[in-house]
Amino acid sequence: MKKLCMKNLSMKTKMALAVSSLFVVVIVLLAWGALSFQEQSLEKAISQQQFATVSSLAANIDDKLGLAHNALISAAREIPLETLHHPDRAQRFLDARIALLSVFDNGLFLISRDGKLIAESPFIPGRRGDDQTSREYFQHTVTTGEPKISRPYTSSHTPGHPAIFLSAPVFDRQGNLTAILGGSFDLWGANFLGDLSRTHYGDSSHFYLTDHDRTIIVHPDKSKILTKLLPQEANPLYEKALNGFEGSGETVDARGERVISSVRRLHTTGWILVANYPSADAYAPLKTARQYFLMAILAFTIVVLAITWLLMKRLTAPLAAFTRHVESLPASFGSHNLLEIKSGDEIGVMAQTFNRMVTTLEAQQAANESRLRTLLRLNEMSSSPLHEIADFALEETIRLAKSTIGYLAFVNEDETLLTMYSWSREAMQECAITDKPREYLLSATGLWGEAVRQRKPVITNDYAAPNPCKKGYPLGHVEIRRHMNVPIFDGERIVIVAGVGNKDGEYDETDVQQLTLIMQGMWRLIQHSRAEEALKKEKEKFSLAFQAVPSVLVIASVEDGRYLEINEAYERVIGYRRDEVIGRSSLDLHTWNPEDRARVLRMLADGEKVRNLEIVFRNKSGAELTCLYSAEIIEIDGERCLLSLANDITARKKAEEELRRSEERYRSLYQETPVMIHSIDHDWKIVSVSNYWLETLGYEKSEVLGRKTSEFLTEESRRYAEEVVLPEFFRTGSCKDVPYQMVKKNGEIIDVLLTSSSERNDEGKIVRSLAVLTDVTERKRAQGEIEKLNTDLMARTIDLENANREMETFSYSVSHDLRKPLTVISGYCQVIREVCGNDLNEQCQGYLQEVQDGALHMNGLIDALLKLSFVTRGELLRETVDLSLIAHAVAAGLAFTEPERRATFRIADGISANGDAKLLKVVLENLIGNAWKYTSTREEAVIEFGVTDMDGKETFFVRDNGTGFDMADAKKLFIPFQRLPGAGQFKGHGIGLATVERIIRRHGGQILAEGTPGKGATFLFTL
Repeated sequence: MKKLCMKNLSMKTKMALAVSSLFVVVIVLLAWGALSFQEQSLEKAISQQQFATVSSLAANIDDKLGLAHNALISAAREIPLETLHHPDRAQRFLDARIALLSVFDNGLFLISRDGKLIAESPFIPGRRGDDQTSREYFQHTVTTGEPKISRPYTSSHTPGHPAIFLSAPVFDRQGNLTAILGGSFDLWGANFLGDLSRTHYGDSSHFYLTDHDRTIIVHPDKSKILTKLLPQEANPLYEKALNGFEGSGETVDARGERVISSVRRLHTTGWILVANYPSADAYAPLKTARQYFLMAILAFTIVVLAITWLLMKRLTAPLAAFTRHVESLPASFGSHNLLEIKSGDEIGVMAQTFNRMVTTLEAQQAANESRLRTLLRLNEMSSSPLHEIADFALEETIRLAKSTIGYLAFVNEDETLLTMYSWSREAMQECAITDKPREYLLSATGLWGEAVRQRKPVITNDYAAPNPCKKGYPLGHVEIRRHMNVPIFDGERIVIVAGVGNKDGEYDETDVQQLTLIMQGMWRLIQHSRAEEALKKEKEKFSLAFQAVPSVLVIASVEDGRYLEINEAYERVIGYRRDEVIGRSSLDLHTWNPEDRARVLRMLADGEKVRNLEIVFRNKSGAELTCLYSAEIIEIDGERCLLSLANDITARKKAEEELRRSEERYRSLYQETPVMIHSIDHDWKIVSVSNYWLETLGYEKSEVLGRKTSEFLTEESRRYAEEVVLPEFFRTGSCKDVPYQMVKKNGEIIDVLLTSSSERNDEGKIVRSLAVLTDVTERKRAQGEIEKLNTDLMARTIDLENANREMETFSYSVSHDLRKPLTVISGYCQVIREVCGNDLNEQCQGYLQEVQDGALHMNGLIDALLKLSFVTRGELLRETVDLSLIAHAVAAGLAFTEPERRATFRIADGISANGDAKLLKVVLENLIGNAWKYTSTREEAVIEFGVTDMDGKETFFVRDNGTGFDMADAKKLFIPFQRLPGAGQFKGHGIGLATVERIIRRHGGQILAEGTPGKGATFLFTL
């Protein structure tokens, strides 16, 4: 069936189609605009609501993380420092933190300064002392002394579960970091982070949380946690979020589906919270509305078309006769084409209009031919200077527009300044202004600037008529009767304003089109010239870039191998200068093997890519260079050329050879090291073992390879390995200190600890293990003996505590029962002295004084005994003690008691030790006090306190120049109530040095004395 064309349709049909189409188009555009506005509003509302939800969730997570971290930091400040040395006390402290345990569902942890696990709650046996130094949160807190929220990691407290760790530093009284208190959230657990993965916005939306390196922290699909979210550039909105963006927009998710996505950063950690809502679900109502709309438009169009066709048929009947007459006219132009219809009705008007149209078309055809000749001549001027092009275009425009004057001005980039470039010759002759300005601010121009301000052509056919836009022209300016100017655009920017004036007739749209066409042609010609100049500069830039590339670059003829161009890297690597190379071929210079060059050309001819081929070249000195070579065929001025790029990898090849040798050494070490080592594949079968492994278990290698490792375990260990250890290892990739019992070939059972790491393929799948087994059979036997000794020690400790309680009772009895009669004796002596003092002779008073002195001496002995008993009891409160400060205080007190004595104290500064401050003060009071006492007979006493090194141990000493002692009596010094010969002239009870010795012994140290009669004594002690 023949298809109708529009030109064969009748006017009534065309008008019916036109009116119907216009009506339908208007309705469709209005409806479509309403739908588009509704879609934009819906998208904006969804985005805003979704972003508000994400912001609220992010703030909620920030608050909860902050509260949890602050609670953890507060708990760290409450930790008693002595608990750090007692894991059981630390365990009780953690177990008592009920509120924190309710927050941190993955447990609380106390870690020592050196990275050892002190305690954890809930308690898991066998984990105390585990090394935590490799953890990121430990390294950060130890290094900075600041709290830390860790990146996600695989928990060892709940093996295989992803977790995050919050750390808080624990400081001693001097502000030194002594431990780390930590809490952990299980990302699979029932906590506020886990709740996020179960939160939905709508029926098909979900939330997930990632850190700044794309690792997923929270996701509805648990298997995706700790994996990377997306490859780079796969989700533009997420990439923007990594650079700080927060907001909503349409993007693509990991499955390639369009989604409305909202992103927000957490202020506490920098993590990114993301919500995705599938666009298809969001816009489903709009899709349904469009379908109904299209069906309604189709039905409406059919009805409107039918009604309009009937109306047009009735209205256009009178035109049919005129149409048939016009169809019979000849096609050529001429006066015989004019219609001779003398009628005053519509048909007559149409005939007259037709005649005027024919006349106008003939004139336009002549103008078009003239304009075409002008444009052809303008195109031939591409190499002419700019001023010649502009002058020619302006004069031709004036001629074609039948004007007498004209001008051309360029407009700056921000369209604020007009620079007059050219005036017509007649305008220059008539103008009497001598100093013509070339630049005009747009704001200062009058009518001729309106074309820029209104951004359209401006026609003024009566220039003398009043016009608010005119600002007049200066004296001597050419008189203007008529004026027309047009703006010339380059994209959205106006670049030229061109104008003509003083046409005899009125200017019309034809003149506007004529002026615009020629000026646009001129501007394109100017742009072309500028583009050629820019291309020339780009070639210069390419040359500079070619020379600056650090790789060797060469352009050579394919036909004969002549070098056409080389860069500076070629001169540096190969050694030839440019003038030695250009025009010669690589075969002349012997820089590479002709067979290699032929192979490269064959590959390129066959359509293969030549990328990173390993080829050996020779430099000018003859040395061989191994390079990665790439090449491409290019065409320069019609000649096929070979563009070559080479990177010198000689040094890398040497490194690879060294790596190969290293691997050989590794294999030798694997086989010969005296450690049990084996490797298994993904089927749990042994693929390699060390010789020591075979020697220990008594097997040959052929008896082991290909068998499952569990076949060499006891039944209990085999079940543990196959049900727990191996599945966990192939999930996490590592295990540490796994206890097994292995069966030797002779049936003997040994205990081992297995630690293993994994080797993965490019897909991240574990394909091989490397396990080290340590024989701990003897260690387990020793542990059994230690446990037995610990049991005995516990019993002895209980006996010792009972003895201490009895000692306390005895000390109380001594203090109470002995002091009472001594007090009575001393009191009666004082009464006798006061009542009968005058009646007693000198001898009786002497006896009375000896009784009273004896009572006081006995009282002092009781005090000394109680002090000696005290130092053997009570808990040691260890801390860092400034011994120099204590020594200075003791010396100052002694000097104050006897200010008349000449004494020199030499006390070294900066001496400190770890111990009980009160007991160490007693030590220095006794030692320095003894030195003070036994130097009382010297004219000038010299007492020293310092530190030295003895057998690699820090040793403190107190030295004096007093009476000294015989070394044969040195052992008696530290026995209670033992005083050396000659000591009677000095006051004392014989308890002080015994007290010192017990304090030093309680600190785990030793004390010894050195002396010479008459030359002083030295007491040395360690802690």
